[in-house]
Amino acid sequence: MYLSSLLALIPLSYAAVVDCRHRIIPNTAVALIALCALSGVAMSERSVRGILMGGIGMGAFLLLAASAARCELGGGDFKLSVALGMLFGFGTALSMFTGALVLMLVYGKLKRVETMPFAPFLFLSVVVYLLFHYSEGV
Repeated sequence: MYLSSLLALIPLSYAAVVDCRHRIIPNTAVALIALCALSGVAMSERSVRGILMGGIGMGAFLLLAASAARCELGGGDFKLSVALGMLFGFGTALSMFTGALVLMLVYGKLKRVETMPFAPFLFLSVVVYLLFHYSEGV
């Protein structure tokens, strides 16, 4: 998960910038993150089963959560979160998603903004996770 997750920061940062400017997440960024997850198989960091379970788990969770909470989750945010589930696994991606959601809610309350792009908060959450993960030497 180490090299593939670091490589995924490039398309994830691109998605965050484009989301800030245009409120859209490019499919190319999502596809590149999914390719980073698949590269983890080639580098023996992940298994194909783990990648599929992470993506399916994250997708199912988001569909259930969005319908139960009656909230709007953009299609790009959904695809990006599923790709992160493929890359990091369901549990870690869910933690990152939750962290991003908390950051977004705090920022929204402080700035008194109702709608904002989600990808920058996901990017920040992933960076914080990776910094803590690598500082522990795990």
